[in-house]
Amino acid sequence: MKSGLNNKYRNSNLYICAWNMLYLNYWLRARHKQGRGIRTPFAYRITREVIYGEDPDIEGFGRIEQHRKDLLKMTGTIMVEDFGAGSRRGLDRERRICDLVKHTAISQKRGRLLARLVNHLKPSTVIELGTGAGFASLYLSLGNPAGQVVTCEGSGEIAVLARMGIEKLGLENIDIRTGLFTELLPGLLNQAGEESFVFIDGDHRGDSLISYFDRIVAAGHRRMVVVLDDIHLSRSMYQAWRKIVSLSEISLSIELYNTGIVFLDETIQQDHFVVIF
Repeated sequence: MKSGLNNKYRNSNLYICAWNMLYLNYWLRARHKQGRGIRTPFAYRITREVIYGEDPDIEGFGRIEQHRKDLLKMTGTIMVEDFGAGSRRGLDRERRICDLVKHTAISQKRGRLLARLVNHLKPSTVIELGTGAGFASLYLSLGNPAGQVVTCEGSGEIAVLARMGIEKLGLENIDIRTGLFTELLPGLLNQAGEESFVFIDGDHRGDSLISYFDRIVAAGHRRMVVVLDDIHLSRSMYQAWRKIVSLSEISLSIELYNTGIVFLDETIQQDHFVVIF
């Protein structure tokens, strides 16, 4: 018994050590804040006006966070089908709603970043891989009401939970699809327009991330933006991110700590920036 406990704490300490190394690696390389030192005009505007820009004047943001507070009070459980690597915590198949939201829902800071991005870029279609409790979908929807958000979730009961927020806010431009990402993504890419936006926040395994990105590149959209969440969640995720930004198809990549943003657009000057955020 004692040996088992020792192994448990040893594994936990190794994880914390690895995570701290990734965190330190980011801060040692991060150079740009408020656009300082970025000479590429497009990258400067995105950093200054969007990443560090003002939120669009949208009343619904407060309603999203009130919905978060409501779910954090819900102690009922749902059954979760987790087809990916899951999150750092809450890996039991039966999870309390409050725990699921606390440990897996996108933060308000990153949700508002997504809203600013789609508000600035105005994509006709947003594809989200990993609906979760639905908070990113809500921010994406409110940030660009004229666009369509199609979000994919592998777990049926989590999809039901996400619909609660959509119905509560009365949003009509979000379509939830339930199924495996590998089965849903090709059809969604075929239907998407040239100026589309993809947000990947599900199946947190490096090899899966590369596989999804390869499919996106193969779709041949000339002006697509892809946002990847949790790029520093694990070593495999960060290695996948580094491989993605090295691809010749990438015009511009911006690395934040938790989030990576890449632009597939030949008209944008090719570069890579690590931005403090």
